[in-house]
Amino acid sequence: MIKEIIEKNLKRIEKDLEEIKGLQTIDFIDIFPTSENHKIVLDEEISKISKIVKKTERGNVYFLNQPIETKYGKLEYVKIRIFDETRLNWEAAADFVVENRDILKKKVGTDKRYSYIKRPEWDAVEFKTKDTLIYFLNPLASKVYGRNKINMNKGIIFDLDGTLWEVTDATYNNLNRVAKKYNLEEIKLETVKKLFGRNTLECARLCFPSLNDEKAVELINEGSIELNNELKEKGGNLYANLEDTLKKLSNEYMLFIVSNSGHTEYVEAFLNSSGLNSYFKDYIAASALKITKAEGIQKVINDYKLEKAVYVGDMIKDLEAAKIANIPFIHAKYGYMENLECEYSIESMDQLPNIVKEII
Repeated sequence: MIKEIIEKNLKRIEKDLEEIKGLQTIDFIDIFPTSENHKIVLDEEISKISKIVKKTERGNVYFLNQPIETKYGKLEYVKIRIFDETRLNWEAAADFVVENRDILKKKVGTDKRYSYIKRPEWDAVEFKTKDTLIYFLNPLASKVYGRNKINMNKGIIFDLDGTLWEVTDATYNNLNRVAKKYNLEEIKLETVKKLFGRNTLECARLCFPSLNDEKAVELINEGSIELNNELKEKGGNLYANLEDTLKKLSNEYMLFIVSNSGHTEYVEAFLNSSGLNSYFKDYIAASALKITKAEGIQKVINDYKLEKAVYVGDMIKDLEAAKIANIPFIHAKYGYMENLECEYSIESMDQLPNIVKEII
């Protein structure tokens, strides 16, 4: 809905923009709700794909997790305005950068479409017609609100299995279908529970100990493909309060997933089936990249230039990976391994925001 409103507005004002000399890029956009309920819907939708950087009396300003590509450049900042009947003529009002704003200021008083607005902290040239409402601000809105981006240099990195979701039964059923197909012994449920957090080769050896490594890995991959397809469609078991917690955390930190999975499709199955994709900045399936979990964590830290980060997981291997990456570890005690000796732990997902604040 958000992207569609923006695209509709930019298409609508395209003709008027053609006459703006020195027009360069889009900087910011205000979206005008058509009712109080519409505002609630817009705020809920945009909160899934962005972080709040400023709350104002006239609406919240959001910094998009992924910029929206437009004909006029990348758009990163969006404000969802309060409902205002006087704005119903326009679905949105965009701010643009121009080469020389003084040329536009000279039109004020001679062209009724142009007006000048002066406030203590900013000033703007407004261009208004029945179809178009655009602004040329000084300073740019992106510069003003860019100062308010919260903890963009801090990240929370999550393990997947036993931390964000649980798929024991689906994994058990799929692996045993493969075992039965090749007339191999049944894989016990206790064995399946030991797989999570391990790399592909370790899982292969646990499930198919009678086979050589190459064949065992081949069968694990076969089972994984079937499992991924099932999880894309049916999903897994999400832990309680997951979305509410991620929504809260994503307003303050960048969120990532680093799993030991050998298939990126497995992580994508979680993201897409759960509807939580928009909360995460990036993800890594370490075994698929032929790196360790610790190296995956370090890659995220380096790629996103994180000054502070924390890893959340449920297994001893998660703790060890965090130690190697030299970042704090939070034990998700509700996952597959309850007893770990570590400084920080949570009994449920909704406890995470408070403990993260203590650490980073």
